[in-house]
Amino acid sequence: MRRRLLVGLVAGAVVLGLLAVGVVVAEGVARDRVEAEVRAQVRSALGLEASAPVEVRTSEAPMLLQLLSGRLDRVEVRADEVTFGGFAGPLSGAATGVPIAAGGAVDTLRVRFRVPEEQLAAASSELTDLPIDDLSIDGDEIAVRSEVEVLFATVPLGVRLAPTAVDGGIRLEPTSIRLGELELGVGDLRDRLGPLVADALRPQEVCIADQLPASIRLSDVTLDGDRLVLDLSGDGAVLDEEALAELGTC
Repeated sequence: MRRRLLVGLVAGAVVLGLLAVGVVVAEGVARDRVEAEVRAQVRSALGLEASAPVEVRTSEAPMLLQLLSGRLDRVEVRADEVTFGGFAGPLSGAATGVPIAAGGAVDTLRVRFRVPEEQLAAASSELTDLPIDDLSIDGDEIAVRSEVEVLFATVPLGVRLAPTAVDGGIRLEPTSIRLGELELGVGDLRDRLGPLVADALRPQEVCIADQLPASIRLSDVTLDGDRLVLDLSGDGAVLDEEALAELGTC
């Protein structure tokens, strides 16, 4: 009797062990497949080549349970070479409550796009109407250098611009201007020279919304080191192909 009981216990332990191994294997396979599918969809949405490296991380919660619930707890992605609105740079993002079935909305979505200074300078014509000779990031402002005609003379012009997010775009507000060796606040320069420097004094706006899905908006613009940082949000956004094809407006 004891022998039969011992054999039964051993057999039961072996079966449970095999089931545990099976669950672990199934969990690993499920996670790999989910992350591969997310990677493929990110490449498609961003217009990347099939071989472009895209990092994907999913929540540490059991994948099988997430699949059974119909939602992924959290998905994080990163791609180092993304082109957007004339700019190029690394993009990272995270979404929570990601539906498994197409047509469902995520709970939250946050995306960050970082534009290196050299890319910003290369796309300077997208940022301002001024003929820019040089552009750089200096602290929390963008510094541009140009030239203007003042009283039949060509005078070096330096403008410092503060970026903010407004109405679906980037607003660049002049904060100070250097005309030759003279540095003035915007108000003082407008009073003294008026129309001669009107273009330099006028805030510039760059539309971003018309290059984004309608359900995703530009929420913040900051400067970090030598990069312009665009923060996007899309709480409740639907991330299927049809929804992403519908662009916003400014």
